[in-house]
Amino acid sequence: SSEPTPDATSELLPLRAPARKTVAAPPPKESRREDPPKAAPVEPRKAVEPAPSRQPEPEAAVTLPEPETLATTPAEQAPPKDPREMPPLSPEKPAATPPAEEKTPDKEADLRKARADLQDAQKRDDRPAIEKTAKRVLELAPKTEKHARASAHAALGRNEVLAGHTKNAEAQFTDALALEPELPLALFGSFCGALILDDPTLAETRRKALKEHAPDSPLFQNARELALFAEGGRGSRAVFGAIESGQVADPGLSKAVVAALKRRRK
Repeated sequence: SSEPTPDATSELLPLRAPARKTVAAPPPKESRREDPPKAAPVEPRKAVEPAPSRQPEPEAAVTLPEPETLATTPAEQAPPKDPREMPPLSPEKPAATPPAEEKTPDKEADLRKARADLQDAQKRDDRPAIEKTAKRVLELAPKTEKHARASAHAALGRNEVLAGHTKNAEAQFTDALALEPELPLALFGSFCGALILDDPTLAETRRKALKEHAPDSPLFQNARELALFAEGGRGSRAVFGAIESGQVADPGLSKAVVAALKRRRK
């Protein structure tokens, strides 16, 4: 019989770990300061040729603020003051009023005489004298004398109606009524001018104003008679006769109105 084959593992020799080689440590380096690196040699600079000169472009003019606007005022530099230490504010002064027109004894006497002369000229129905004295009143009377100035404007307006300048007359009456809205002379004169200009709206406005402010005035009765004649109704013949005979408050203006109405009816 064959001998048993020994196990393969039994024939193997025990493995040995390889021997470690002992490496000697390098000797310690000596600590020494390294020399600073040497600077590289500097090459000499080459001469640079200057670039061709260019003319600078003109810049837009800049307006600088005035030095006064940049400087700070002492009030801005100084610290704020205590309100208790500040002086009290002075009260604002009232606006100066224009001086009133000076009245002198001579001027007042001249004005009184001019007004008396105007009244006398109106009684005589002297139109040149009325124009002269009315302008004299306007020249002498201050703006505070509204009645005197309004009466003068009304007198000049009446003269314009009788002269055939009705539009100019209305301007005078308007000035008079602006000073004294209830003045009968101006209301009646404007009423007559409206009838001549064929302005029934203005005529009715003036008639109502006369009735309101001077219902007992002869001029209001005269206005009613002229309105009746303008309508051409019953009683117009009697009115015409009274006007022609001068039995109305203002025969001159009444005749001017009648003449204008007759021309319009033809």
